[in-house]
Amino acid sequence: DLKDSEKSDKKVQYETLNDIEIGYQVQLQKVGFSIHAFHMQYDNQLVLTGKLNDVGDPIMENVKNSFRQGLEFSFGYRPAKEVSWNATLSLSNNKIENYIESATNYDENWEEELQTKNLGTTDISYSPNTVASSNLMFYPNSKLSYGFTSKFVGEQFFDNTSSNTRKLDSYFIHNFQCNYFIPFKDKKALNLQFLINNLVDAQYISNAYGGNWYEQGVEKSWMYYYPQAGINYMLKISFDF
Repeated sequence: DLKDSEKSDKKVQYETLNDIEIGYQVQLQKVGFSIHAFHMQYDNQLVLTGKLNDVGDPIMENVKNSFRQGLEFSFGYRPAKEVSWNATLSLSNNKIENYIESATNYDENWEEELQTKNLGTTDISYSPNTVASSNLMFYPNSKLSYGFTSKFVGEQFFDNTSSNTRKLDSYFIHNFQCNYFIPFKDKKALNLQFLINNLVDAQYISNAYGGNWYEQGVEKSWMYYYPQAGINYMLKISFDF
């Protein structure tokens, strides 16, 4: 993480974190709930720039003042031994204060110059404000289990400028899994798992990289995206011995 910085002549600094957290948890016979609050204040936090180096590794940079703060919730419910439901929700605010953008500007003669701009408070790259999940499972007997898993990821930026041009939309996906356990003697067992991923065949993008430059003061962008597969199937077989 330390060796790749935005510019080869720009020295990467260590980061300092002051973290304050408080939580509360309730655990009853059939239901459990917890809430967790946090505030993480950084000095010189290393954040992703949204760019890659010449061998495809993510490039990081220091930002002077930044923070991550929010609430995390978890919930579990098991009304009977044959069914369980677990859910999580994370709500956060992830900001850089007084972010200084550095970009190349090409003048009317196509000569390069480094242009800097104070963008004020921006969002930290690859940091969605909302992430939620749900896992509903059924256990008809000791050998069979099946259920549904859902995940929501809110919109996020893939650089630190908070530009809507370089932003990933939110997505919501659902998966199905079925597990079957076949025990043998001497604690040996065969495990079968069948998965249907992206049940509703959603079209979504989970990751991207890119950046920007200027031509006579007009911003231009370049972006590369990682679109994810539509509905797809997987069978896993494993043997314990």
